[in-house]
This record gives sequence, structure tokens and C-alpha cells, in this order.
Amino acid sequence: SPGLGIGSVHLPSIAIYPNPATNQLWFEAKQIGNYTLTDVMGRVQLSGMATIGQTMIDISALPNGIYFVRMDTGGAARVMKVGN
Repeated sequence: SPGLGIGSVHLPSIAIYPNPATNQLWFEAKQIGNYTLTDVMGRVQLSGMATIGQTMIDISALPNGIYFVRMDTGGAARVMKVGN
């Protein structure tokens, strides 16, 4: 059964995939940025740094649900919704 789902979100410098995501979420970025994954209540579940190229985030411990990813790439912050 699917866990987290995400459409391929493409912004000028960031892509996040796959859809659905059950164990891993990938960032593909053209620049370094900090990410924060929060639940619908705004509680931070995961955070870290995405590097240039591909960064894998282990989401296997998160329960199924809807999450928001905030990516800050030095001056430009973007929020993306992930969920099932």
C-alpha cells in the first residue's frame, strides 16, 4: 500500500520525487538548500540539507499522511505539499 505520495514537483532549481513515496524521498537541486518536512499540524518531522545533485531522505519511519516540504535555497524559499 502506498505511504507518502508526491507529484513530481519541478521548480527552477529543485525537483522532488517519486510518486508515491513510501521509504525514500529524493531532492534534485542545482544549489545547496535546507529542507524541513512538517506534518499538517506544523510539527517538524525531518530537516536537513539538500546538496547539489541528488539527496535522499529516509521517510520510512513516518506514518502515512500529508506533509509539507519547505526548501530554502539561500534567499528563495518554496513550500511543496507531499501526501497520499
